Amino acid sequence: MKLLPICFLLLSVSAACAGTDGKTTTGAMSVTLSASEKEDVGDIRPAPPDTLLSHLRANVQAREEYVTNAKLLGNHGSSDFLTMPTAEVGFNHKLGHGFSIDLIARSESTIYADHGSRSFWGFSGSGFVDWRGKPAWPRLFAGVEPYHYDSYDTGHRLAEALGVSTGIDNGWVFNQHRTLLTVGYKFTTYFASPSQDDRDAHRVIVGITHEFRPRVYGQLFYQYQYSDYDNEHRHDSRNIVGLNFIYELTSHLYGSFGADFIDNNSNYHLATYQNVGVHLGLGLQY
Repeated sequence: MKLLPICFLLLSVSAACAGTDGKTTTGAMSVTLSASEKEDVGDIRPAPPDTLLSHLRANVQAREEYVTNAKLLGNHGSSDFLTMPTAEVGFNHKLGHGFSIDLIARSESTIYADHGSRSFWGFSGSGFVDWRGKPAWPRLFAGVEPYHYDSYDTGHRLAEALGVSTGIDNGWVFNQHRTLLTVGYKFTTYFASPSQDDRDAHRVIVGITHEFRPRVYGQLFYQYQYSDYDNEHRHDSRNIVGLNFIYELTSHLYGSFGADFIDNNSNYHLATYQNVGVHLGLGLQY
């Protein structure tokens, strides 16, 4: 049973619907367990040799999504189909005394079938230092999360920011090592261009991941985010509920299916919206 890596994939999928303040992009607050907890959930394979490649990981995903509100305006019936390819590489290294570093570089794109002027592509990533003093203790983390997106239609910059984040999360395994409960909190200050998008964001996520049968996993999650914009009188409150399933086709190839509901409330009327999304994906990880 490999509940831990599948949980990471599910949390990555769930984070995709969270977006970057209204944009359909990936970005994550995932729970990382200690080596002893990995063994508890069944990841007891011998550790690979400690080489540079053993610290690297890669993930490529093709995702199709149907959304009911592509324009993200009120509950407008602007439904659309989105194509969302993503390529990601990561590096993780333990530093000793409970510390580790985790780096991610990601290239991503969102292509709208009917609302082509909203299509964009770009890059995002993160660099975090983690600390977990003992296996049962929560994980503390701090780091940076940059992103940059350009419009396919005009070629102009659509959004750009550097997020400085800190937070805490943890996971608990139960039900004969078949279920994992995860809870996390993250605070991020975004330094954006243009500066009117400078903001502070508080994010809380709760998720439960379960192995239904070998190679079949599911996750139910809830996420709340409150954003306070520095240079304008704007406050956003966003609630997200999602359900995801993953089927592990091989040790490296997986398929995913899920749905989510987003309710974003804001004192800026053009930023208030609701959206339902249903997605289907195929991914390759190493």
